[in-house]
Amino acid sequence: PTIEVTWNRERAHKAALPAAMATLWRAADGALAVAMTNWDDKECAFRYRVGDGSECSETLKPRQVTVRVLQPKR
Repeated sequence: PTIEVTWNRERAHKAALPAAMATLWRAADGALAVAMTNWDDKECAFRYRVGDGSECSETLKPRQVTVRVLQPKR
């Protein structure tokens, strides 16, 4: 499913985005985290692998946003 939002970069315009998204994030200090968001009306399962190859899974409830630290700062 998708959600429609107003995107305000250079000018306001409509955008259709996935209702559930995730991204890997690296902080300036080297810490790694995965950020996940679920704007759907249903639960959404996310699966991802971490540095040692092990698989993680997490289920987000509707309208839930979470960040999981994968690797602390160096």
